[in-house]
Amino acid sequence: MKKCPKCHERLVKIIYGLPAPELWESYERGEVVLGGCCVSDDDPKYFCNSCKVGFSADLKKEYRDY
Repeated sequence: MKKCPKCHERLVKIIYGLPAPELWESYERGEVVLGGCCVSDDDPKYFCNSCKVGFSADLKKEYRDY
């Protein structure tokens, strides 16, 4: 489990693409964040529900406008 480098809360994965019904249920429970259908090479991989900040896979880059 990855933790937020700022507040040390648990990070959730950001899932891209069209979500299946089971994924919507995980989203509603706060277990994942839905990232939409448009994907680029520079998208966040993790999200902190407490700080409302996205992070790169290595947790070194922050995505504040996510």
